Amino acid sequence: MRTRLLLFFVAVPLLDLASLAWLSWQTHWTVAMAAVIAAGGIGGYLIRWAGPRRTRATAERIVHGAAPLDALVDVAALFVAGVLFISPGILSDVAALVVLIPPLRRLIYARLSQSIRQRIIRSVSVMAMGEDDRERFQGEIIDVESWSYRFEDGEK
Repeated sequence: MRTRLLLFFVAVPLLDLASLAWLSWQTHWTVAMAAVIAAGGIGGYLIRWAGPRRTRATAERIVHGAAPLDALVDVAALFVAGVLFISPGILSDVAALVVLIPPLRRLIYARLSQSIRQRIIRSVSVMAMGEDDRERFQGEIIDVESWSYRFEDGEK
């Protein structure tokens, strides 16, 4: 987990910086600066105006009894895309565009939800077992049915 966080917070910004440097070397520094300013403006718009507007629409759907999950995913995607646009760099801007494209957003959502479900199931099953159970049952799990009989007095 630490390695992933280190990679995310150190390597990705360095790659973003390198992509901006590459763009300025290939074109002109003003093109790279204009790209950063334009992407920052788009990100600011998404966070300041589009996100709250969608949030209000989601609240109205909840009031009317509609399922808000898709709308909440859209609001979260707008926020994430806005933050990615605000951070300077070509790679983060491309990632923001990927998040904004609805079919790719649904694919990302499906992958994330599947991963979260698997982690929850894994952690709940580990929490349900006691310390002794974890040591005994580390092999394959076999699902069986069981029943019990209760003998009344005098019956056998």
